[in-house]
Parts: sequence; structure tokens; C-alpha cells
Amino acid sequence: MGHWSNFVATKRGMADALQGLIAAGTVTKSKTAPLLTAALQVILDPAVRAGLLRDDVPAADVTAALAGILIVTDSADQHEQAGRLLDLLRAGLRPR
Repeated sequence: MGHWSNFVATKRGMADALQGLIAAGTVTKSKTAPLLTAALQVILDPAVRAGLLRDDVPAADVTAALAGILIVTDSADQHEQAGRLLDLLRAGLRPR
């Protein structure tokens, strides 16, 4: 799960920075969520075309799941749980 620990630490820093920008009014959730989802769609599309990921899961659902994982595992001592949840998400995205 070491690779997930690095992922979580990096993304948590991004999430913290984004939340700060939202709190300051610099960006809004209504503008940011579609941008994050569009960026994730660009990443997911090639994997879907290659048959590596399910084609029936909207990028918005993956974005929400990732955000949820980062929210519920918001402390450093929860990196292992974050890793397990990310593994669960990844398993759920695999083709049936």
C-alpha cells in the first residue's frame, strides 16, 4: 500500500489547497467540480477504450468517490485506510 500513501499525501495537499481557495472565494465548487471531472475523464477514457476499466461509471462518480475517500481519511494515521478504500474503488472500476 506504499504507493497509495504517496498518492494520498500528494492529493491531500492538493485538496487542502483547493479548499483554501474555495474558502477564500477565489474558486467555487460549482466551477471546480466540472473541471476536475473533465480532467479525470481525459485520464479514464484511454483505460476504458483499452478495456481496463468499466465503461458504465461516469467520471463524476469517480471524482466524488475520490473526494469522499480523501474527506473521510483526513489524517496521516488513516493512510492505510485510505489505501484500502482506493484499492476498493480501483477494484470496482475493473470490467466485470
